[in-house]
Amino acid sequence: MPFILQSLLHVFGDPLPFQWLAKERRKCQNTLFIDVDYPSLISRKCEVISSTAQLSSLIHPFDKDDLSAGIYLRGPHYLALGCDLANIDDLCGKLAGEIDHASCMVLCVAEVSITYMNTVAADALIKWASHMRDVRFCLLEQYLPNGENHPFARKMIQHFDNLQTPLKSIKKYPRLSHQERRFKDAGWGSANARNLWDLWSDSSFLSVEQRSALNNVEPFDEWEEFALFASHYFLLEASSDARFPDQVPDDQISTIDQTQEEFPQTTLQPGGNNKSINHRRFGAMFEIAPGTLGNHGGHGTNSRLNVTTAYKLGSRLGHEEPCPPLEIEPRMCHTITKLEAANALLVGGRTSPDRAMSDCWLRQGETWERIEDLPAPLYRHCSTTIANQQEGNAVLIFGGRLNGRHTSDAWYLWHESTGWVQMEVQGIRPGPRFGGTMSAIGVNHGILFGGMSSDGVIYQDFWRWEILGLGSNPRIILQDATQSARSSGIELTRLCRLGACTTWSSLGLWIIGGIATRQLLPEEVEIVCLEKCRLDIAHSNEFDYKLDVAANISGHPRPLLVGHSACTSQGRTLIAGGGAVCFSFGTFWNTECWTLTSSNEVIETAWKPVETYSTTDSHIKAPNPILDPSTNPPSLSETTNLVPSTKVESERDFERIANNGKPIILKNLELGYCTAKWSLTYLKSTIGADRPVVVHEARERHMSFQAKNFRYSTKPFGNFVDQISAGSMQYLRSLALDKPSEQPANFATDFPQLAPDFTLPPSLGMVARNAHSSPLRISGPVTMWLHYDVMANVLCQINVSKRVLLFPPSDVGQFQIAPGESSSSVNVFEADLSKYPHCQEAVLGAGDVLFIPPLWLHAAAPVGVTSISVNVFFRDLKTGYASGRDVYGNRDIQAYEKGRREIAKIASSFAGLPGPRRRFYLERLGDELKDCAVQAAP
Repeated sequence: MPFILQSLLHVFGDPLPFQWLAKERRKCQNTLFIDVDYPSLISRKCEVISSTAQLSSLIHPFDKDDLSAGIYLRGPHYLALGCDLANIDDLCGKLAGEIDHASCMVLCVAEVSITYMNTVAADALIKWASHMRDVRFCLLEQYLPNGENHPFARKMIQHFDNLQTPLKSIKKYPRLSHQERRFKDAGWGSANARNLWDLWSDSSFLSVEQRSALNNVEPFDEWEEFALFASHYFLLEASSDARFPDQVPDDQISTIDQTQEEFPQTTLQPGGNNKSINHRRFGAMFEIAPGTLGNHGGHGTNSRLNVTTAYKLGSRLGHEEPCPPLEIEPRMCHTITKLEAANALLVGGRTSPDRAMSDCWLRQGETWERIEDLPAPLYRHCSTTIANQQEGNAVLIFGGRLNGRHTSDAWYLWHESTGWVQMEVQGIRPGPRFGGTMSAIGVNHGILFGGMSSDGVIYQDFWRWEILGLGSNPRIILQDATQSARSSGIELTRLCRLGACTTWSSLGLWIIGGIATRQLLPEEVEIVCLEKCRLDIAHSNEFDYKLDVAANISGHPRPLLVGHSACTSQGRTLIAGGGAVCFSFGTFWNTECWTLTSSNEVIETAWKPVETYSTTDSHIKAPNPILDPSTNPPSLSETTNLVPSTKVESERDFERIANNGKPIILKNLELGYCTAKWSLTYLKSTIGADRPVVVHEARERHMSFQAKNFRYSTKPFGNFVDQISAGSMQYLRSLALDKPSEQPANFATDFPQLAPDFTLPPSLGMVARNAHSSPLRISGPVTMWLHYDVMANVLCQINVSKRVLLFPPSDVGQFQIAPGESSSSVNVFEADLSKYPHCQEAVLGAGDVLFIPPLWLHAAAPVGVTSISVNVFFRDLKTGYASGRDVYGNRDIQAYEKGRREIAKIASSFAGLPGPRRRFYLERLGDELKDCAVQAAP
C-alpha cells in the first residue's frame, strides 16, 4: 500500500490530499495521505476540515482526537499527525503504529516547508527518510541561482527575514548542485533538481496545451516576473534507487568562453540616482538630439505613463527639445525607431494585456504627428530601421502580441511614400513570437533571434533576412541560420532571450538583459555583444558571428535588467529604467541609470537624468476659478436634487445612515484643529517644502481618466503649493509614504506632522474601525472625473468649499463606463443635467463631511482656486471584496471579476455557431442575468 508523507509547516497547509481525493479517488484506493505538522497547527487545520463540508466529505468516515498517539484526525485515506519534524524519534514512534513502511511505497512531499527548519534538523529528516525500503522524496524550495546579490533574491530573502521566518536551507544549499549533493550525502540513491522555469519549458512536463491554457484564465503578460519567480524555485525528486542518471544541473552549465579572443572589457558606470525619475518599466528609449536621450511611456510606480524622462551628457536639458506630446495615450511595450536625422516613428504598445494599440506617431523635426495606424494593433513587437540613402529610411516590424491570447507572425514595412505595407514572405517563416530581438546589419539585411512563442517558451533560433524593394510590393527573404549559428560556436541559450534591449556601438550590437530559457542569465553574460567586424559580412554565405562577454558591474548593486531601456548617442550607451514585481515579496525598481563603457576608460560625461517632461507645457494658469468664490455657489435646484444634511449624535446614527445607502452631508462634526489651521501656507511649512509628492498635471480644467489629459509628475510639495496658488491646473491625491504601489494611503502615517490636527469623531467609529485608506486631497482649479468607488467613504472638507455631483448606481449605464472600468469620460459639470433626473448636488463648506455610499458615481470641483480635504474609505461588507492588492480601494468585488472571466468563457463556447444564432442565445442569457438583477433589488 503506498502512502504519502506530507510535511507542512504552513497553517492549514497544502491541499494535495484533497485534490487527489476529489479528482482521482479511484487511484487513491490503496493510498494513505499523512499530514505532519506542529500539534498546534495540525489541530487548527483539523478544525477547518471538520467544519468544512467540501473537505470533510472527502475523508468520511473519520475519527478525531486520538491524541495519545498524536493522531488528530483519522480517515480511510487521510491521517493528520501532530509532531515536531525535528524530533525524529517521536516521528518514528507515531508512524510505527500506523504503517509498515517496509511493505509500502512511500512518497515524501515537502513544499516550501523544511527550509524554515534548523538546517541540521532538516538534513536529519532527509537522512531518516532515505532509510525506507522504497521511497521517493519531492522537495519544492527556494534557491539562489545567481547568488544573494540578484535583485529578486535580495527581495525574497528580505521578505522572509521581515516575517521572521528566514529561509535557512538556502544559506547552506544555494545551488541546485548543492541540493542534489545534500540528498546523495544523506543516503539517497539518486537525486535530480530542476528549477520551475526549466520545467515550464519542458514539453514532457507541461504540454503546449497546458501552457496555452494560462491565457484562458486571464490575459497574461507578466512573463519576465513569472520567469524570475520560477527561476528561484526548484523541484527536486530523490529516489532510494539510482533511477536518475548523474547530469550537470542547469546552474552549472558553462558560460561563454571569454578567453577565445580578446574583447575590450566593459563595465557599467552608475549615473544619477533618482527614484521618481528612474521608476519606469517597459518604456521606449530614443535619441531626442545628439547627447540627449529620452525614455518615453512605460509603467511607472502607480500607472502607465505618457511622459518622457530625459537623460543628457553634459549640460541641463531645455524644453526646446521635442518629446512625444501628452496627446499620445499612456502606454507600455511600444517602440520608437530612429529615422533620418532626429526623426523617429512611435509604434503601437498596450494599456492592458488584452488591449493592444495600433496608433503611430511620426516625429519630423520639432513636431510629432499621428499618421496611418498599424494594419493590426501590436505590442512587444520587433522594430528596426532600414537605411536607404536613395529612397529614405523605413521601419521594419515583425511579430508582437495582438492581444492577451494571440501572437503575430506578420512582417510590416513603413515608408513615408507608401505607409504601412504587409510584406510578402519568401522562404520558411519564423514562428509567431513577441519580445524577440531584431536588427538590421546592412542596407537591406539583418538578423532575428529569440522571443517567446504563444505558449510561453523562448525560441532557440537564429534567422537572417533580406528585403527586396521599398515600394508598394516589398518582399522579405528569410533563412533559418540556427544550425550555422550553433556551428560557429554561438551559445543560443545565452543569446536568445525575451525582452532584451539592443543598441549599436562602435564595438557591435549590444544585447542587454532580458530573460533566457531554462534559467536566469548569469551576471557575466547578461550583457553581451555580437562583434561588428563579423556582422559586416553577415549577408554573405559565410557565418562568422562571435558572441563576446561585455560588461561587469563591480562595486555596485546589480541592476535588474528586465523592463529596462537602452540606447546609444555620441558613442555612449545608456541603460535606464527597469524593475519587476517580485511575486509577493514587493516591487524592485532600478534607481540608477547606467553608462556602458570600457573598463579602462575614465568617463567625465556619464549619462544623467535631468527631468521628466513633455512637449506640452502643463503649468498654464487658469484665468478664472472654476466657480467664482466671491459669489454664492450657483443654485441648480431646477435640474438637480440637493443632498440633504443632518447631524449625527452617536455611532448608531451613522450606522443607520450607512445602511440606508444614500448620500448625506454630516454637519457640525468635530474634526480637530485642521479646519482652523490648514491653509496652504501652514501645510507647506508643516509637511515640508522639499518633500516629494506625485501630482496630476492637467492640460484642461476637466481631468479625464479615459482621455489621460494629465500626466503624473513628481515634484517638491512647496513647488506644487506655489503653482496651484498661482492657478496651475494640478491635483494631489496622496499616496502611501512607504511602498506606494503596494500599500493604501494612511493619513496618520503618511503625514505624521499633520496627524494630530485631524480626527474622526466617535460617532464615525464604524469608519475608523473598518478603514481601508485615507488620502489627503489638495486641488487646484481642476475637476475630478466622474467615477464610482467600490467601498463607502466619507469626504471631509477641511478648507474653503467643494462642489460634488452624485448619481445613483442605477445610472451607470448612462455614462459610457466600459465593463471592468469605473471611470467615465463624461464631463458632468458641463453636461445638461436635466437629462439626468437622479443627479444630486452637494456644496461642502469647511468642516462638512459627505457620506458617499458604495457605487454612487461622483465628480468633484473646488469652489474657488484651491481645495483641501481628507477622505476615508471604509469596508461596509464583511466579505466579497477583491482578493489581493487593492491600493486605491477601487477594484470591483471578487464575484464581479470572476463573473467577467466566466462571461468570456461562455461567449467563446458559442464560437462554432453562425453569428445570428450566437447573438440569439447570448442575448437570451443576458435576459436571464437581467432577471436575476431585478430579483436582487426590485
